[in-house]
Amino acid sequence: MLNITTITRQRVDKVVDYYADGADDYYAKDGNAMQWQGAGAEELGLTGEVEQKRFAKLLDGKVTDDISVMRKTANSESKERLGYDLTFSAPKGVTLQALVNGDKRIIEAHDRAVTKAIEEAERLALGRFTVNKKTHVENTNKLIVGKFRHETSRELDPD
Repeated sequence: MLNITTITRQRVDKVVDYYADGADDYYAKDGNAMQWQGAGAEELGLTGEVEQKRFAKLLDGKVTDDISVMRKTANSESKERLGYDLTFSAPKGVTLQALVNGDKRIIEAHDRAVTKAIEEAERLALGRFTVNKKTHVENTNKLIVGKFRHETSRELDPD
């Protein structure tokens, strides 16, 4: 199942903390639970494991020390869209087989499926910009993705 939630400025601190909590999951210890993905991430030199500080800076619009993409009117109460949380959940029976019976093949298969789904989303990625009060949309084929694997749901039961 796929659930999509908008990440806004109002929720950014909670979002960063929630994703970082995934590092405590048992299967997260393999170093693959928090990974960068996407052509946009590669262009920024983001590879391997996601660092919480860098992730928070990106959500805050700080692409590099010299480049910020935050709106000038942004404040902590803003509902400005910072990104999207795509939660890919396997059926509970599949999750239980993977976690209770320790079948890492299922976790690896799910990870591969998520990676492929993100690749497809990136192929369809659009960017929006405004010049002289006219908004333009273009296909960028680039995303900056932080992938976080959690073995429990937000209700703390196995997904």
